[in-house]
Amino acid sequence: MRLTPLLIQEAPCFRNPAGDHVLSLRGLQITFIESFNEYDDVNEALDLTNNEIRTLSFNTRLKRLRTLLLARNQIIDIDANIAALLPHLNTLSLVDNNISDLTNLLPLRHCRNLENIYLTGNPVTSSKYYREFIVWLVPGLTVLDFERVKPQLKKSAEELLGTFDQPTTLALKLLDNKELEPLKEPISTTTQQSIRLTEEERSKLEADLMNATSLDEIERIELALKPGYIE
Repeated sequence: MRLTPLLIQEAPCFRNPAGDHVLSLRGLQITFIESFNEYDDVNEALDLTNNEIRTLSFNTRLKRLRTLLLARNQIIDIDANIAALLPHLNTLSLVDNNISDLTNLLPLRHCRNLENIYLTGNPVTSSKYYREFIVWLVPGLTVLDFERVKPQLKKSAEELLGTFDQPTTLALKLLDNKELEPLKEPISTTTQQSIRLTEEERSKLEADLMNATSLDEIERIELALKPGYIE
């Protein structure tokens, strides 16, 4: 299914026990993460569990997003620019996906706020030195695959792999001689065509606004109807 602006606006939104706004796009057979706009940057958590996404990438920067749930998709790789697109990402669930190589996880190196990663059910977890590599790659990590990252593991990772500036021979081997790319500013791929709503969609949103029963719902619909989001 195509992820459209209307689908985003009509998706369920609720507060989790931590008080975060959660946008739920579960189980919709979505294949690409697209059609997000700056006006959609109102949620701290995004649930895309049980879809058919193959690449973890976003078409625009979402500064408020802290939790991203992508379990049970078909993800094999991650956008090299993901850290700039999601600058405050703190928790990432990629449980039961198809990531098979440690180098596919290199883009996470720049996610400076990332503390919790869940990769169980991916082929990559059977790689030798998997846990040491992830802890080395993301130094601020506190939880890996539902287990606390202990000081002993961090020490072992440093001894085995060195530093980013001076990686050991083992680290270079695990990196498959790939260079650690510097962080770049994101380039938005949102186009006017991809975010424009039809007159029928506009009318439906206006009708939904008249029938809205919560402040959160009203705010989300009003943001969708702001000038610049649609014509």
